[in-house]
Amino acid sequence: MRSRASVTSPATAPSCAIARFEATPRQRSRVALAACAALLLVALASAARVLPAQQPLPFDSAIWHLDGDARRVTAGGQAILELGTGLARTQGLGLEDGTVDAEVWMTRLRTFAFLSVRMQDDSTYESFYLRPHKSGLPDAVQYTPVYQGEGQWQLYHGPGRTAAATLDEGRWVPLRLVLLGRRAALFVGDTARPVLVSRLALDARAGDIELRAFIGAGLPPEGVITRFRNVKVRRGRVAFAFPPEAPTAPPAPGIVRAWAVSRARFASDTARTRVEAEFDEPRAVLPVNDDGVLELHRFLPLPERTARARDVGALARVTLTAARAGTRVLELGYSDAVTVFLNGEPVYYGDEGYDYARRREGLLRLGQAVLYLPLRAGANRLEVVVTDHFGGWALAARLRDAAGVQVTAP
Repeated sequence: MRSRASVTSPATAPSCAIARFEATPRQRSRVALAACAALLLVALASAARVLPAQQPLPFDSAIWHLDGDARRVTAGGQAILELGTGLARTQGLGLEDGTVDAEVWMTRLRTFAFLSVRMQDDSTYESFYLRPHKSGLPDAVQYTPVYQGEGQWQLYHGPGRTAAATLDEGRWVPLRLVLLGRRAALFVGDTARPVLVSRLALDARAGDIELRAFIGAGLPPEGVITRFRNVKVRRGRVAFAFPPEAPTAPPAPGIVRAWAVSRARFASDTARTRVEAEFDEPRAVLPVNDDGVLELHRFLPLPERTARARDVGALARVTLTAARAGTRVLELGYSDAVTVFLNGEPVYYGDEGYDYARRREGLLRLGQAVLYLPLRAGANRLEVVVTDHFGGWALAARLRDAAGVQVTAP
């Protein structure tokens, strides 16, 4: 990339006039050349500061920490990272905005290769990953934020979050990620056009990068599935002209915009006939995001980890105050399972959790359930016990006809 810094030519530098003093012509010529050369060196140094230097991150350097089934090998005089279910993470990189380049080698097995950025620990960060077994399909690549160590891929799908890409098997494929504030562009193969341009969920912060892979269900737990090489970063270099962002659309009519939510508790995905004492009274009013989705991992601290740490639940409540009695239609989206209560009575149970054996993706969307709510005139208590096991913990709801109904989060 050509720097925008202006470099003054020695032939035109006005400061070269300082060489005019009483001396022989040869002396004046030598001094003039020396002065111009010095000015040129200063200008070039300034230009170098404007164009950030590319920083190679060879895998035989101490900046990388390896964990799990991960190893460094040397091929052709170059250090290469080989991964089964394992990872490599930098230590003290401090990358916020800029460009990450790498090359990735993949199999066509049901495996996953990750590039995660802006990590300060293994809890909260941004992640992009490839599904080589889905090459060419609409979800071959995906973006997801990670909250408290839990990926939210069941919530982050569709335009700007998943995209098609050709993921060639058994050869080195260029990979580039460009970061600028709350925006990112992912390039796979062709580094001129991104396959995915995403609006990031988290505020920009400096952190480390992580390369990770894991083997999907039904495959042997060992073996090389992903390789990385030629990892380079350039801080501050944004190697893509992001298009202007479209204005944020207002929430759809009838969207529930906030919920009163209890603390998180360990809970199974089983149906309930009543709200058990394990869920205390809602104590925090939490907003939904621009899509109308309440992301529970983002706000609720998880209980202390156990072997079943992902079996977590909470109680979410709103009050529907109806001007008159009547049946109203509620569209519900959730991950993974819910039991819905109206005025203390159970009216719905559903489990939409990910299930590979049943080919159930577990993707959250409004309309996973359509409920017919018999509202009485006045206040009606709508309560939802929502539990999660894997892939994102969330709730969304919309009244199809909200006229005459006031929705509040007590």
